[in-house]
Amino acid sequence: MRTPQPETKEDFIQPVPQGVEAWSENIFFFPFDYGKNVGIFSHLGRSFQDPELWREYIHVLLPGGRALLAKSFGKRVDESETIAGANGLRYEVIEPFRRWRLSFNGVARDTTRAALMAGVNTDGRAVRLKFDLEAEFLYQPWSAATSKPEDGGLAGGAKQHFEQVARYAGTVTVDGEVIELDAKGFRDHSRGPRKFEARSGHTLLSGTFPSGLFAGMFETRAVDSTPKFSQGFTVRDGIPYDAEVVEVPTYQRDDVPENWRIVLRDDQGQELVIDGTPIDSVAMSIQAPNDLIQGLTGLRDEHSCVLTPSFLTCNGEQGTGHLELSSFNRLRGDAHA
Repeated sequence: MRTPQPETKEDFIQPVPQGVEAWSENIFFFPFDYGKNVGIFSHLGRSFQDPELWREYIHVLLPGGRALLAKSFGKRVDESETIAGANGLRYEVIEPFRRWRLSFNGVARDTTRAALMAGVNTDGRAVRLKFDLEAEFLYQPWSAATSKPEDGGLAGGAKQHFEQVARYAGTVTVDGEVIELDAKGFRDHSRGPRKFEARSGHTLLSGTFPSGLFAGMFETRAVDSTPKFSQGFTVRDGIPYDAEVVEVPTYQRDDVPENWRIVLRDDQGQELVIDGTPIDSVAMSIQAPNDLIQGLTGLRDEHSCVLTPSFLTCNGEQGTGHLELSSFNRLRGDAHA
């Protein structure tokens, strides 16, 4: 089935509705340059403390396991239906569902992937960080419009979720060193009441291949590991079609995942076997009701999450993409209070 398409206005920044508990809007970009092993996890979401404020969360992946992190809350004075940000981060809609611009101008904590896998981000040495990228989306948005309200299955229970793959061009500047990026990667835009509740975990894939094939999936699972929401998609000629999720990996360790496999069945009955070889990972914790913590806390009522750029193979074709995995710490024997 062809995925229903949202209206153009759905990609603009929306005002906070009155009287809606736990309202949130979230915009996420994850460009990764697979030739340089440099990527930017850039997430902007409404703050649960006050939805008129935004929370910006930056994690820059650099070679050798180096990581640069920034997080703050605020609201830009130039906010509009096309501009949003909290402090150093600025998003701009150039053309809805076609082109956005993302930039950051600030300071970031200089740490490592290993430190974040072992615990939360702490204060310490910081470096000047800037980036400026334009994202051009490569296909019409996949909309998780077929989810049921009772699923509560999208991220935190959001009722609108649009995602695409983009090609990104621009620069990231670290302590004065300018790095030109020619990147590809995920972006999503979601909104609605958002409360993270106990679940065993989730799996998300976003993949792209030179032939023009794009494939993705999103699954969340109840505490008993039963899928609450499980849906995939493939893209042909720029148009997304729903696909069945057949097989997915789950969170196994506090580290870059081992090689993984996802199997989808497209709307024409063809089985797609997607194998992934991880490159690097963002490590974060998901904290109820709606916050993202830099690093793995190990706290029993939180979820550990890794987001992993990977080289992909699908039915013999080489591609790239990213895998997300999370796990509810309470279900793991090493969780602590």
